Amino acid sequence: MTVPPSITIHILKETVKEGDNITLTCNILDGIPDPAITWREVGSTSSKVLSNTSSLTIVNVSRPGTPDHMIQYQCTASNGVETPATATVNVTVHCK
Repeated sequence: MTVPPSITIHILKETVKEGDNITLTCNILDGIPDPAITWREVGSTSSKVLSNTSSLTIVNVSRPGTPDHMIQYQCTASNGVETPATATVNVTVHCK
């Protein structure tokens, strides 16, 4: 039996001060075989994987050069069954 992945992120919006640390968590709800998790920064010029675990810790957060000072991080769970599940967290970074 195979089951497509499903995930959830309990906090979809987060606000931090520049220089702080933040940990984001992506919870696997379902999936057979067990899904593989990847975290990426949305809109980043590189598609570099930031983490392969359910949690992503960003140390010394810096403000992005966007007008809204927001960074989006996307968690993807894939197990080769149907479409991978994705969830996005919006992180707003304020001045110190």
